[in-house]
Amino acid sequence: MDPSTQLKGIVVTHGHADHAGGARYFQQKFKVPVFVGLNDETMFSTGKNEPLCPVGFIANTRHQQDESATYTGSTADVLVEDVLDLKATTGIDAKVRRLPGHTRGSVIVTAGDVVLVGDLFRGSVIGTGAETHFFMCDVEGNRRDVMKLLSEVTADTFFVGHFGPVTRASVQQHFGLH
Repeated sequence: MDPSTQLKGIVVTHGHADHAGGARYFQQKFKVPVFVGLNDETMFSTGKNEPLCPVGFIANTRHQQDESATYTGSTADVLVEDVLDLKATTGIDAKVRRLPGHTRGSVIVTAGDVVLVGDLFRGSVIGTGAETHFFMCDVEGNRRDVMKLLSEVTADTFFVGHFGPVTRASVQQHFGLH
């Protein structure tokens, strides 16, 4: 891939440092638009994470380090308020949909039968199953978001922000949605 001719845009799934930190570089170097979910624009512009809510042992051991992570912020070219069709601005047949939960402005991307879920859930550290993300302030709300997603898409594979990918069956099993 030649980024100078093939990169059409950057979708930031949410404003945390481990997902948004490189966006400014690509935005400036390749002059492509950056898409950020509404309500994550402050994190994205300041480069500072909002407070994280650890879920489980691993998250508790990393909480301070991850919450204090920073990056050089930037300005979003496009704020995603609800659903945005990327075809008009990038030529890519995909949709970005705001699905707050992990952060107030989290988004997911659907392109055909491919779904990029950011940190809506994650893959297992060991094995291939789906897991609740390390940091989630509203675990029950997250479960509702996952239920909603599964009712709206037919994808069998989900690409997550950490580990994975994971299968639909493993997501259903983890979240008790059989």
